[in-house]
Amino acid sequence: MSVLPSTGLTALTRHTIVTRTELESHLAEVRENGYAIQVGEIDDESACLAVPIRSRSGSLVAAIALSGSVPHAPALRRCVPPLLEQAVLLSPLLA
Repeated sequence: MSVLPSTGLTALTRHTIVTRTELESHLAEVRENGYAIQVGEIDDESACLAVPIRSRSGSLVAAIALSGSVPHAPALRRCVPPLLEQAVLLSPLLA
């Protein structure tokens, strides 16, 4: 993870990932789940969900993302299954 500065990352909110350990743990969770979600990491009011669109070989070629306010984070989480389905449908178009 050579892109992470040796001094860590700047906390934008109390939820911002700022250490290598936190980042590695979060990335492992993203890989396991197949999507990324953040709630209040960039600012206290925003949440975002992203699902990958992959080529036939499995390379990442694009993503579908939804953003909303923190109170809508549960609704974003409910969007994971349909967004993953759409990502699979879009994959052949971008491969």
